[in-house]
Amino acid sequence: MTVTINKGDSGSSGLPGEPGNVGYIGLEGPAGPPGDQGPKGASGTMEDVKTQRRPAFSAVQPKIKDNRLLFTQTITNEANVYDTSTGAFSCSEAGYYYFTFQVVSLGDLCLQIWVKKHGVSGKKLLSFCDRNIRNQPQVNSGGSVLNLDPGDQVWIEADAKFRKIAGADVSSIFSGFLLYPKDEKSA
Repeated sequence: MTVTINKGDSGSSGLPGEPGNVGYIGLEGPAGPPGDQGPKGASGTMEDVKTQRRPAFSAVQPKIKDNRLLFTQTITNEANVYDTSTGAFSCSEAGYYYFTFQVVSLGDLCLQIWVKKHGVSGKKLLSFCDRNIRNQPQVNSGGSVLNLDPGDQVWIEADAKFRKIAGADVSSIFSGFLLYPKDEKSA
């Protein structure tokens, strides 16, 4: 025999249960639509190329004094940045500078680019050496881009053992110039 029981009324709700375990992180959804464009920024100041300083020099006729090469005659010395009595370029404007030299040797020659930064004593940055067994004129050359600040100096020195430069009858040159000034925000 089959007994049928009628369903009774619902009882009152019980107390909430304990929270369950945290589930796994799902996949990232698609990117939303792009937001509205922000307001236009203020215009920057316009630089005038005509008023921008352009420090640059080229000097010839080297002689050696205490291993430093003094290029004694300037071809160009814009902003008076090269000193023939010390052989040093002195930075007056922060920026990125390019330096190059070509020096004729009559024997073994090692030349170095030296840099004095922030008043600290100079240090050898790069060295370029040529061996010259035949003692015939040959060119030793080198160059570099340097990040300089006002007061920094750059010069060329010869190694004490290998410093046979040719005389005034051949052309040797040391040059440098500002590629571009430092942005004030990145200085």
